[in-house]
Amino acid sequence: MSKRNKKTSVKRNVKIGTKDVIDPKTGALEKVNHMEIREVDFNWNKIWLGHLLDVLDVIGNKKVAVMNWLLENRDVKTNRIFATQEIIKNELSVSAQTVTDTFNALQSANALRKERNGVYLLNPDVVWVGGNENRMDILLTYKKIQEVEEENNKEKVKEISKGGDQVDFPQVDKKEG
Repeated sequence: MSKRNKKTSVKRNVKIGTKDVIDPKTGALEKVNHMEIREVDFNWNKIWLGHLLDVLDVIGNKKVAVMNWLLENRDVKTNRIFATQEIIKNELSVSAQTVTDTFNALQSANALRKERNGVYLLNPDVVWVGGNENRMDILLTYKKIQEVEEENNKEKVKEISKGGDQVDFPQVDKKEG
């Protein structure tokens, strides 16, 4: 993996406006700056998606075509993709294996999560249209899906350890040296 800076938000003092406060010593009403610490977007670049997708089409292979399809067909308000892998395969005239491999690679790279059959969510830390607050809402949903996946995986490991699915490993004789 590359060592690019992948941090997408930072905490910053953000001036909200002014506030009227009463000075406890004098009782006078004073205007003061009102600041809050907020998480704001960081380390982003503006990219014109249509132009980028055209360039990727020139460079790319079939997996890039699948990624382009996902970017072009996502709901920009929620970052969701409402399509099965079969639909994508048919629309792009690529093999089912290509679509599956691309989805698996995107999931391994933490760029895509499966919400349920036919509904996928692109990581808003990777691609997003809109303001920071909406992105943070979608990011919470994305992370919740990840937590559910991890919990399901823990349950599967517990089942296997209880003997639900027995795995036999070959015996290895240790030689003392």
